[in-house]
Amino acid sequence: MLNKLPVIRHLYELINIARRHISILDDFTARSDTQYAHRLINILIDDYLERNLYQAPRYADPKRLNRHEFQVFSQNGEDGIIDEIFRRIGTTNRHFVEFGVENGLETNTTNLLVKGWRGGWIEADPQACKSIHKRMAR
Repeated sequence: MLNKLPVIRHLYELINIARRHISILDDFTARSDTQYAHRLINILIDDYLERNLYQAPRYADPKRLNRHEFQVFSQNGEDGIIDEIFRRIGTTNRHFVEFGVENGLETNTTNLLVKGWRGGWIEADPQACKSIHKRMAR
């Protein structure tokens, strides 16, 4: 049942790509050329994603935000989406608020903070707050 979901189907296909090229990987790793082997697998995966995902109709519309996903500090590409939203609508001020930021390293607003924005993070876990104060003191 799960393999009928589009994302899961794509993951299965990526696993199959890797399996088909395991012998190539074994060859390179036997010669201690693991960097080349990793690059080769990344090229194969990138090619698969380009053909099966990025050229899919859902990504074709230039107005779709998911075309702009990239990850700096966010968990799922929100950094790129947030950048694109503000590129489209502009900013009147550069303030943010985010709830549930854990240790502050994987948030939707850390990239904004690094870019000079100001804001507030709300986190209920005292240990996470201590970690934030320690890591983000500057």
